[in-house]
Amino acid sequence: GRAFFCFSRALPRRRARSAAMSVQDLVTNVGTKLGRSEEDVQPYLTALEDNWYDTPEAVAAASADDLAALGLPRRFAVELIAA
Repeated sequence: GRAFFCFSRALPRRRARSAAMSVQDLVTNVGTKLGRSEEDVQPYLTALEDNWYDTPEAVAAASADDLAALGLPRRFAVELIAA
């Protein structure tokens, strides 16, 4: 019989672009875009994590009102969702 080798398991899978970014990366990048330091946005990262927004997709699925209710500034919330 013929030997058969499946390459799909040997090759690393490509992750979706958004999956490669963490919530911390998202928060830091948006904060930088808005002229804020990593220290400035740390409390907002903590609020997101405390409320189980653990992926960029989860953040994007939220409304600005949802995120503002967690204590995030509205402009920051709008930019996070759009990012």
